[in-house]
Amino acid sequence: APNAQFSIHGKSTDENYLWSLASSSSSSSSSTPSTINDIARSETIRKPILVIKAGGLVAGASYTFDLVSVSPRTGAEGHASITILLDTPPSGGNLTANPASGQAMSTLFNLATSGWV
Repeated sequence: APNAQFSIHGKSTDENYLWSLASSSSSSSSSTPSTINDIARSETIRKPILVIKAGGLVAGASYTFDLVSVSPRTGAEGHASITILLDTPPSGGNLTANPASGQAMSTLFNLATSGWV
């Protein structure tokens, strides 16, 4: 969910890490964040686990994250990327209850949905 904090994990041994936001795009009118600092907790950008801020991503948008790891001993580099596509929340539907009123824990309610996109 766009409003929840989550993490992306990279794994290597004895490395220096750097995460970046390679691209972001959205089909909606909402603007998408343009830098890794807009999306991630700053203290995790140079760590193997990138923590995405709660509310940092936009529903319906696509994000590509890049990770570069460099061995401090040999200078060898490793590269990885992941693209994440967020769904949009459901919209336009109805929820009906039958009966329309009753007593909690004693009335049996029938719930029906329709028209959700």
